[in-house]
Amino acid sequence: MWARIPSREPCCYASTKGAIETLTKGLALELAPRKIRVNAISPGHTETEGNVAAETFEGGAGAVLAAKTPLGRLGRVTDIAPLAVFLASDESAWITGEVIRAAGGLVVAT
Repeated sequence: MWARIPSREPCCYASTKGAIETLTKGLALELAPRKIRVNAISPGHTETEGNVAAETFEGGAGAVLAAKTPLGRLGRVTDIAPLAVFLASDESAWITGEVIRAAGGLVVAT
């Protein structure tokens, strides 16, 4: 998400996300002749074991972030995992070079 919603605070972090988007598209072009598909998932603020351990959403931060998301909550791993399974399956055989946002509408709200 930070590739589309940059901020002063994590400027370097946001730029790495932009690089991932460009890498995804470049690799998709490079590997398409070999029938290799390349896509990326760009999740919004998601409750993961790592975020819980890092206390990312402590002190009311989670509620603030959830309120900024049109769907009104933080993402869950169970919101993202099915998308990854779909992209790895033959059902997505015509999809390559895409960055798919799963963020509860966060980008359209900013």
